[in-house]
Amino acid sequence: MRIAVIGDVGGHALALRDELTRLGAHPDGSLPEDLLVIQVGDLIHRGPDSAQVLDLVEHYLRT
Repeated sequence: MRIAVIGDVGGHALALRDELTRLGAHPDGSLPEDLLVIQVGDLIHRGPDSAQVLDLVEHYLRT
């Protein structure tokens, strides 16, 4: 089992998407079975894409 701890995203959707892809996220929005993602810190803040961050996280939670 791999555990990825992702810190403050701060509204940067592209950076979050890039990191999840680097960790092996599939284009359909699912994560590899051997990966547990733990997010700590702020998802949204002053970054340019807070709404997109929330949409992305919601998609992964549903998938």
